[in-house]
Amino acid sequence: MRNILATTFLVTAFCAAGLADSKASLFEEAGAKYHAGEFKKAEALYEELSETRPTAAVHYNLGNASFRAGHKGRALVHYRRAQRLAPRDRDLLWNVGILKGTLVDRFERRGEAVELVAMNELVWAFTAGSAALAGVCLLAFLFPPLRPGTRPVAALLMLCLLGLSALLAFKWTNEKDPRAVVLDREVFARYGPSDRESKAFALHEGAEGRVLDRSRDWIYLGLADGKTGWVPETACEIV
Repeated sequence: MRNILATTFLVTAFCAAGLADSKASLFEEAGAKYHAGEFKKAEALYEELSETRPTAAVHYNLGNASFRAGHKGRALVHYRRAQRLAPRDRDLLWNVGILKGTLVDRFERRGEAVELVAMNELVWAFTAGSAALAGVCLLAFLFPPLRPGTRPVAALLMLCLLGLSALLAFKWTNEKDPRAVVLDREVFARYGPSDRESKAFALHEGAEGRVLDRSRDWIYLGLADGKTGWVPETACEIV
């Protein structure tokens, strides 16, 4: 589903299927504005849609419109929101790669592989595995002659559940702190939550990190390269 030509074309690859008629009409209008090159108008329409129907399609296309309108930080925010709902979509991953290649601050995120699986998918898999194991155990209890045959199945299911438990734990650890993306062209991270504190380092639009703490109107960001610093909450958006 790769519909991007070089690095200058971003397309509305998701369809409006499943949206209510009025929302579908707004979705189509936004798409028409996008293809006409009216990216800011498309961005505004997709933004309106995202407030009432925050689907992967809407966030993906809002990210595209924001990117083409020159709002790279906002584009990354909506790409990340789309990734939560469609973590393995090829067009989405491709566009994220294009966007990241244009940023000033390029931090490689840890745990990106596990992000290809959504938390709800892991939960459903664990639930299904647990139900299957319970069914095998019940079958062995009700029909003793079948016990020898159910043992290897039960052992395999238990191994799968252990693996899923480890993935769930890692996923939770990776996502327990919300993520924030810098929207300002440039902002200085400081050693404390105040403009009077010394500057630690500069961050640029599109830089992202984990929100480790908050104090008044400041957030304490932890970056993938290990740096930490306080930045004004108004300079960022929580994903």
